[in-house]
Amino acid sequence: MGVLLAWIALAVSITTAPAAALPQYEIGDSFIYDNGRVEQLVSTSANALTWSAFEGRQYVRDRNFVLPLLKWETVESRGTPEVSPEAAALWPLEPGKTVRFRVVTDVTRAVKEGVDRRRRRAELWTCRVLPPASITVPAGTFEALEIRCEEFSSTTMRLVSEERWYYSEEVGHYVSRRWTELSTGRRGGYSLVAKLQGIEANPRRIRNILSKL
Repeated sequence: MGVLLAWIALAVSITTAPAAALPQYEIGDSFIYDNGRVEQLVSTSANALTWSAFEGRQYVRDRNFVLPLLKWETVESRGTPEVSPEAAALWPLEPGKTVRFRVVTDVTRAVKEGVDRRRRRAELWTCRVLPPASITVPAGTFEALEIRCEEFSSTTMRLVSEERWYYSEEVGHYVSRRWTELSTGRRGGYSLVAKLQGIEANPRRIRNILSKL
């Protein structure tokens, strides 16, 4: 009887928990992670956010941070992904919600000077929202919603990789990210050390935090 009541209480808490809206940011907001990663907001345009890696490259990401970069470029290649509209249904976050979407990226790779090779790459993703739970990271303990995303091969439909994002409404950003490449077994991730806003998000303060990692 006690177990049954516990399950009922969990079901009620899931259904009555308020949905988490897309995160809102202010210019200069900075998030520092335990692997030395820095995300500092430079500018916004609707849902397209330009972030700086702090005294390094800039990149554009959707406000829905589980999506791939809206555009990227390296010394060897560049790409512009197109995401199917179903991805937008992930937000507001609600436990139990599941969305499936497709990402198609036109990749241009430099083969030799003056010669480029182009190819199209397709990814199939399924993301689902798990019930809220406490997570402890260097920045503290937060109630977070886990967004668990799985990538499938567009040709074999086999599971290729898994990503887990832990979003805290209190922080207004993800406090941890974990991923696994199933083909190689490689794992990785990072967790939040500090969030800085306003005058706190200055280069001196950021360098000081990074020096202690």
